[in-house]
Amino acid sequence: MTRKAHIFKILPEYFEKVRTGEKKAEFRRADDRVFNIGDVVLLREIGPSIGFSSNTMKPFCRGTKYTGRALICDITDITMVNSVYPELKGLPDFVMLSISVTHFSKDTISW
Repeated sequence: MTRKAHIFKILPEYFEKVRTGEKKAEFRRADDRVFNIGDVVLLREIGPSIGFSSNTMKPFCRGTKYTGRALICDITDITMVNSVYPELKGLPDFVMLSISVTHFSKDTISW
């Protein structure tokens, strides 16, 4: 079986919990891709992108950008959430991915 790579954005507070081992799972929508145990997940931390108003030069949030920090994880288990909770039938598919961190990078990872 060929291992696939999945790339996700993740907010700083969740990134740090995954990095320290406090958070060991990711809840993700699964109707646009197929996950398998053994696949690799690249979690790329995102943070606010600050811009400045041309009129007032006051800072404002322009959205998000990558911070450069990243985690590489293996998928160790997959729970199909919609099959566990029948009331979710008819909604988009969601999965709970159990993950194990294999690498942490403070610099941008090329993928």
